[in-house]
Amino acid sequence: MENRYLFRGKRIDNGEWVEGFYFCMTHPDGRHTHHFIMPIGADLSLGTPIEKIQVEVDPSTVCQCTGLKDKNGRMIFESDILMCHGNPKELAKVVFGKFAVIDAETLESIDEVIGWHYEVIPTDNLSKCEPFCLSMPLTEEYVKACEFEVVGSVFDNPGLFK
Repeated sequence: MENRYLFRGKRIDNGEWVEGFYFCMTHPDGRHTHHFIMPIGADLSLGTPIEKIQVEVDPSTVCQCTGLKDKNGRMIFESDILMCHGNPKELAKVVFGKFAVIDAETLESIDEVIGWHYEVIPTDNLSKCEPFCLSMPLTEEYVKACEFEVVGSVFDNPGLFK
């Protein structure tokens, strides 16, 4: 895994995605916090004002990189939408957080863990049924086995979640 400290967010000025290193600053009055990403490849030479390097982003769109790549070598970020086996009806959302560990025989929850996982996006009746709807860990092995491909982000496709 690489690039685990890489983030992305949508720029405040034009809504475009920017990838890089995330930081936030709170105004001395304590009432205003600004969220920034310093883009990869930014000119960090001495004398370059920080204002020309940093890009202000919408904090609700800031996503961390999982450190994994999809079948095409594209980095996978939190809130990405993944397509499985090239089938547009097999979609999943990338999430970091708590999820249940399920006994494969009984389909009962036997534990809870915190980490990268994917949640199935219900697109048809089959994807709404167990075990197909269960969250699964997002690992390099699952990415390869499912032939995951990044096809978008939840921020660019809000209609999928209605």
